[in-house]
Amino acid sequence: MAKELSNLSKLSRTAGMVYVACPICGCTFARHTSHVARVANPTCSVACAAKAREVRVFKPCIICGKEMEQTPSEAARVVTCSKRCSFVKKTRGKGHPAKEHGSAIYLATVKKLYAIGRCENCTTNIGPWAVRGLEFDYSQPEVRLISAGSLWCRSCHLKLVAPLGSIAREGKRKQSGLTTRNNNIINERIPSSEHKKVVAA
Repeated sequence: MAKELSNLSKLSRTAGMVYVACPICGCTFARHTSHVARVANPTCSVACAAKAREVRVFKPCIICGKEMEQTPSEAARVVTCSKRCSFVKKTRGKGHPAKEHGSAIYLATVKKLYAIGRCENCTTNIGPWAVRGLEFDYSQPEVRLISAGSLWCRSCHLKLVAPLGSIAREGKRKQSGLTTRNNNIINERIPSSEHKKVVAA
């Protein structure tokens, strides 16, 4: 048995192979099972492989509709005509995070706010910017924008966020005796009238 499975025997040379028909000339030849599984249309020779590349299939791009000229193997797996269309395809479709969670709507809304280029609070036109107050409705299959929010400069945004961070940590520090000190810090940083606005936001 060991002799039959040696490299000198015909059995070892054909072990793990299957016979397939060449799609160009029709002759039968042996190829390894892994090769047949990996290659869509295996050919018997280099000449037939070159001939197979001359065969063209025409089909439209699923994004822009442009007609594409492809080989049969390309037509089985390629559905877009360019990298741009391929990128658009990745951001569309049922089950995609950008469609389910509204990333596309969020980016479009933020882009409109950035185009304004003015802080809602201090009216400065110098960034960097922060977007506040965006609200979306996720109860329906299509995400719906409820509130378009507003554009704030970084300085104004941080002034409002810093006290809110202290308020959020207040419950965790009740047992450590730091609650009174935190309230005093918040009252010093921001007046009581403004503090109500921050909490409401």
